[in-house]
Parts: sequence; C-alpha cells; structure tokens
Amino acid sequence: MLKEMCLGTAMWGWSVDEAEALKILDIFYSAGGRYIDTAFNYPINTDPRKLSFSSKLISCWLRTRKVADLKVIFKFGSVDNSLGTPPNLTESYIESMYEFANNRFGGNIYSMMIHWDDRKNRSEISSTLDKLKNISSQFSFRVGLSGIKEISLYQTALVDLKLIDIDHQVKHSFLMDDVDSFSFSSCRLWAYGISGSGLKLDETEYRRDSYVKLVRPASFHSEQFRRVNVDLVREFIENSNLVDNLYEYSMLVKEKDERFFGYIVAPSSSNQMKKICEFRSRWNNCLSVNSENS
Repeated sequence: MLKEMCLGTAMWGWSVDEAEALKILDIFYSAGGRYIDTAFNYPINTDPRKLSFSSKLISCWLRTRKVADLKVIFKFGSVDNSLGTPPNLTESYIESMYEFANNRFGGNIYSMMIHWDDRKNRSEISSTLDKLKNISSQFSFRVGLSGIKEISLYQTALVDLKLIDIDHQVKHSFLMDDVDSFSFSSCRLWAYGISGSGLKLDETEYRRDSYVKLVRPASFHSEQFRRVNVDLVREFIENSNLVDNLYEYSMLVKEKDERFFGYIVAPSSSNQMKKICEFRSRWNNCLSVNSENS
C-alpha cells in the first residue's frame, strides 16, 4: 500500500515562484495528492514581505479551484520568517493562529502543528498542548507536532492529557536509520527532509537557487555523504527500473519503511512534480503485482 504523500511548500515564494508553485499544486492534486504542508513562517527567507506567502498561495488556489478536500497541515509558533526568533506558544497566540488558518483554509485544515519547540518546561508544554487539544476538539482537526526537541517531556504531557492520536513530523532522510518519536501506535509519523535537504549524487548537479546552495555550508554535500556509500546508491539507481534519481530513491526508502504514515516531498518545479507522480505510479504497479503473486 502506498504511503501518504504530502506536498511541502517551504520554498514557495523563495526559489519557487508563484506561477510554478500553482502548477506544482495542480499536478499534485490531479494525481490524487491531498495532504499539503505549510507554516506561518514559510518561506524562511528573512524577507518580511514574504511572511506566510506559501499559505497565501494555497488559500488563493483553494478559492479559485473551489476545492474542499485538500488536507492542510498548518505549523505555527514562529512569529516571523527569520531564523532565531523565539516561538510564541501562548494560549492567546494559539487562538490567533487558528483564526489565521481558518481564514485561509477553512474546512481544509487537517492538522495544526506546534512547530520548532525546544522548551524544557513541562508545565508550559502541557498548557500549550491542552489549549490546542481544546481548540482541535471544537473545530475537528488533528493535533500535530513538528521539530520537537524535548520528545520525552512531550510524551509525558501527551499521556497525561490522553492525547496520543496525533501527527508527528520528524526529519528523516535516506541517510538515517533512527527515528526519535513517540511510542504511541496511534501516532501518524511523517518524514520531512527525505532527500537530506535536497542532496544530489554529484555536486555539479546543484542549481544556484537550490536549498543546499541557499542555506547549507559549502561542506554540506561531502559531510552528508560520509554517512552512506554513494557508489552503492548510484549503482542501485542505474540498475533500477523504479527510480531515476536520488530523490526518487529517497522516496522509495520511505515507502518501504513501515514506521511512517507518510512523507513530505518538496519539488522545485512542475516537471519534478510530474516525475514524482510517475515514480509513485510505477511503485503502485509494483505493489499490485506483488500482491497478486503472493
């Protein structure tokens, strides 16, 4: 069975312009994709004029297309789109973030996620979760978490609140084996950063506006590939009739990982979105054949 695929929008309004972003969303939706991920602070390009631009594009698309079945994951906590500003996770801010999300997405809200919380105060964490639980119960969306640092404190608070049917995003690429998440079987686990933040097999393949070039240090490529034998990965791709590149290889790794409910893809172009959908079709056919033969 195919994993759920979620469309990431962190680069919309940054390296992915408005027209291309809307094309990507059209292709994704036409291929059956429904989950889409955004955050109040996307894109994180430090330009205040672009604050929440990705959510604005999604909102415009929903109204133009008159779509009512998109499943929007909205992450909140950051108050601007710079890096380093402490998050706001007070009860009043959570209420304002729900109003913001509801105005933009309406009934398409699937989950509201606490984003990038590194607090160590258990009572503050419990207060935030309790408030979000109450709002989610009232308006029928799922509670979610993304980029949580103190997993053990959150786990204790979630158990105390009897809030274990949640969605949890963790950064997990083809370079990693471990998953630092909750032990609840009811937790829907999502992977983001599946390709190691947009890694390519060869350093010459990066565009000037790729995530690696925009955000990561010059040594990022070589440091990341110390974790895996790049020649074996390249050989697998060259001999495979399923995957054509490292990104699709990264997707295949997640498709085979039973721990995950789904994963986030973040294509930089409509052409890449088409390729992603074609891979999913090939993989689905492979699963069907295996099911018939078993």
